[in-house]
Amino acid sequence: MAAAVLRGGFLALPAGNVWPEKGPERDIGEQKRKGAAMSLTIIDVIRPEVEDYLDFLRTGKNISDSTAVSYGRILADFYDYVMGPEGPGSLEETAPLTLLAYEERLRRNQYASVSLAGAMGTVCGFLRWLYEEDRIPADPAASYERPKASPAPVRVLTLEELSRLFAAPDPRKWIGIRDRAMLELMYAAGLRAGEIPDLRISQVDLQISCVIRLSDEGERLVPFGERARKALLNYRKASRKILQDGQGFLFVSRGGSPLTRQSVWKTVRKYGRLAGIEGPVSPGDLRSSLAVHLLENGADPDSVREILDCRTPEALARYRSLVRPGGLREVYARAQTLT
Repeated sequence: MAAAVLRGGFLALPAGNVWPEKGPERDIGEQKRKGAAMSLTIIDVIRPEVEDYLDFLRTGKNISDSTAVSYGRILADFYDYVMGPEGPGSLEETAPLTLLAYEERLRRNQYASVSLAGAMGTVCGFLRWLYEEDRIPADPAASYERPKASPAPVRVLTLEELSRLFAAPDPRKWIGIRDRAMLELMYAAGLRAGEIPDLRISQVDLQISCVIRLSDEGERLVPFGERARKALLNYRKASRKILQDGQGFLFVSRGGSPLTRQSVWKTVRKYGRLAGIEGPVSPGDLRSSLAVHLLENGADPDSVREILDCRTPEALARYRSLVRPGGLREVYARAQTLT
């Protein structure tokens, strides 16, 4: 899979050091299985009901380990809500109003439309299974109207705005070095906000400048450019002790624990404000910007779809509709001025 090159270092594919040291010959499938198991361990408590449901999905629906991790996070949060002061106190007492209140909680946590619909779909599937297994007296999801996923407006940042965004973190502070690396990689590899918390050191190869993206369809290598590579090298140097003592996750707090999806969103928005970019900047804006910049730079649409892991043809069509006449010449002209 070849990617187009944007001058100025955004999407170049240089050789360099390896991270991790073992290089690309490692057993990615085995690391994926271990990574999923370790990801589940960071959830405070896997409740028996949730664990049984995930086992059912693995064996009966053949879901991947990465999907099981995502479902586990959502259901652990829902269970904590049900058992907490705002919830009914038990799964048996869960009602449609409980689902509406939990949906509102996710909205307050800045869940996008697609993510919100997916999370509530996971919760409804869990409750339906509990009812069919005679573990709760009624299915509260039966009379609950799930939110529909509506595509978020696609926003494309200019190369100047991206440069200001990447320069916003303070390079004198460790957290600024970490955040610079995260922002650079999110754009360069088109990563979703939900992929950052589970991204592991073993998925990033600095020798071939690629990140290994895990999905239900397997693994794929996604290239990133020299700017992202340099930012990651700087982060590795500044974080060697923290990363060695951690659980193998790439982007972590000072204590070594992985970031959350919400913290990724807040980080992107914070630096968007500091960079003086008009309006709130979201992780999705980085993905859409990469897609349009690649297409304007003459990249093959199928390659763009592979790089971004577009799940529907409509997603790629929306990006293609934003390609501007003469955009190719403008991208090259602007990129020439970047350092």
